Amino acid sequence: MSKVMKDGPKGPSARGGEHHWLQRWQAVRQPWWFDPYFAPLIAEALPHLAPCLESGGDLLHVGSGIGDKTDALRELGARAVGLELSPDLVARARDTYPTTRFVEGNALAMPFEDGTFDAVFSFSVMQCLDWRQMLTEVRRVLRPGGRAVFIENLAGSPFAQAYRLGKRLLRSPYRTHQRPLRHLAWEECPELLQVFPTVEYRAFHLFTPALLAPPVLARVFGGGEQIAVGGGPSFTSLTRLDTELLRRFPSLSDRAWKVVVRVTSSSTGRPEQDVVLGRRTSL
Repeated sequence: MSKVMKDGPKGPSARGGEHHWLQRWQAVRQPWWFDPYFAPLIAEALPHLAPCLESGGDLLHVGSGIGDKTDALRELGARAVGLELSPDLVARARDTYPTTRFVEGNALAMPFEDGTFDAVFSFSVMQCLDWRQMLTEVRRVLRPGGRAVFIENLAGSPFAQAYRLGKRLLRSPYRTHQRPLRHLAWEECPELLQVFPTVEYRAFHLFTPALLAPPVLARVFGGGEQIAVGGGPSFTSLTRLDTELLRRFPSLSDRAWKVVVRVTSSSTGRPEQDVVLGRRTSL
């Protein structure tokens, strides 16, 4: 059966699972300026990856960067491997996390055999390349019944659009390996059914990105390298507002900043047949 499930209210058991995995993630991670924004995203992602984490399965982190998230996934129980295009970042990750494996390679032509991994994780990678080709590669390296999570920036967020315009006007370039090619549109999420038989996706951060404007501007005009963002009451209030608005008005999802997409590969190893013969269910 092929199915696509959009975001919706969570039951008590789902919320409990998210809280459990978020606590474990925070216990193995160093504090990060982006934590208030990242916490709900990784809390949505980790329960989907739990079978791999709990069994010590093989997990691929596509776009591993400096290696911190890959190492955290290893700490949570997986045999984690980081795949990174930049040789400098691979070298840095290996130096910083010598017990975690990092491989230099292209996400469009992954240097792994078919069916190597039980799970795949990526964060802000699809926007930098031909994401349809990347998904085909993810499907190839996943074992039957394997799972993947993609956390991405959406194209339609007014706050993100203003930020991207500002970078162009101020001629503030992205790092080469982080330069977006094209951001994912909310309405494109169901297209993942062309690759995977089960697709679930949920939008996050509708108004909370507004709180990033002052520190981002200070960084751009002040030349600082770090953005200081705290949770605080304003962030908590906007998070609650975002959650309620996205629950009541799902059409606002295309104006959100982030999306967490959770997919499961075919248990038969023939995903094309599953998609063609399956049916779509929208919740």
